[in-house]
Amino acid sequence: MVLEYSIKQLIEQYRQGESFRELQTALSKNVHIEEFSASVVSVAMATLFDEYQAVLCLVNDEETAIYYQNDLRNLLPEQTVFFFPSSEGNRSSHLDTTNKVLRNEAINHLTQEKPTIVVATIEALAE
Repeated sequence: MVLEYSIKQLIEQYRQGESFRELQTALSKNVHIEEFSASVVSVAMATLFDEYQAVLCLVNDEETAIYYQNDLRNLLPEQTVFFFPSSEGNRSSHLDTTNKVLRNEAINHLTQEKPTIVVATIEALAE
């Protein structure tokens, strides 16, 4: 027997599970998720967004950030998932300009108090 789930059903199933209740309890503290497959983290982030309407996914490097952004865009196609890149360390002025535009878009969306998911690197957030 093969079970088929839509993405919304998968997120709802996760929301009803014990793991999500434990994650909700941990939200009163700083939450640090590690040692999970990346897709599990993406499903957790999508579920948290559905619940709280604002999620910051902080990762170690830009490659991982782009991976999570893509995962979250697929899980929540009706939402804009922002990538907040580092503005430093780029050798190309085109990349530098693009990164500044991406950062400004994320900040502008946050200041409008709209439901928001931002994926950022530690370095970018520290700038």
